[in-house]
Amino acid sequence: MMSLNRTKRHARRVYFYPKSRQILLVLLVALVYTNLVRISPLPATTSLPAQATALSTTASKNATKPEVLTATTTVSTYPATSGGNQQASQTTPVVRTSQACTGSPYALPASLPVTSLPSGLNKVVDTPTHYQVYGSSIPELRTAIENCPLRRANGAYHASTSYQLNWSYAVSVSGTTCRLTNVKIGLHVSQYMPAFVPTSSTPAGTKNAWNRYIANLQTHENGHVAIDTDYAQRLTNTLQNMGSVDCANPKNQVQTIINSYVTMLNAANELYDSQTGHGATQGAVL
Repeated sequence: MMSLNRTKRHARRVYFYPKSRQILLVLLVALVYTNLVRISPLPATTSLPAQATALSTTASKNATKPEVLTATTTVSTYPATSGGNQQASQTTPVVRTSQACTGSPYALPASLPVTSLPSGLNKVVDTPTHYQVYGSSIPELRTAIENCPLRRANGAYHASTSYQLNWSYAVSVSGTTCRLTNVKIGLHVSQYMPAFVPTSSTPAGTKNAWNRYIANLQTHENGHVAIDTDYAQRLTNTLQNMGSVDCANPKNQVQTIINSYVTMLNAANELYDSQTGHGATQGAVL
């Protein structure tokens, strides 16, 4: 809201003894000049920044095709991992370890190229990356998972789900009103899961117990995907349906909204893990 500094004008009464008309005229002119100098002029109306002003002028001349002040921002990406940490090497080749597990280290999801994608939410969920464990019994498989360096490098849990969130948008200027347009949200999700390939000598009980465990573990991790998707869609809807934004600095306003949704998203994932015991109540127990 723009405020004007208003200066009060104090009327001054001047008493004088009549002399000549010339002296009176000089005194009156001097008095008027003095008061004019003492009174501060009202400030001019605050204007939009030069770039926004130029764009709004063009927009007012062509209302059907307003100029766009591009404010694309793809630098702010939010990686987060549910049920583990984010440490992972993306260059180490496949290895066979002394703890009898093989596979590739977990690689966090990369940012999506949102500037070349359609408006709205663009979601990519990768096929889970697996590290394979070996054993002939459930205790052996559990030990193999817990001792596997590949898994331990990624965190304390048997599996993890990570997301990468990034975005792009533009600001349309019409007169003194600015609005977000062409909002694009990128959500890239990846998962890291254990795998076990039974042999002909693997007991049926071991195979059945593993199949129940891995199915329930996948269900739990898919719950994280659903939470990530839900909040990414909420963020998309909010940005697409915003009214006017601050023409002087729309980026800060948008960033505040994004930060709030990311905070809510991370809190929802933590609550989900807390309520399910990281999948234990869903049967993801080996």
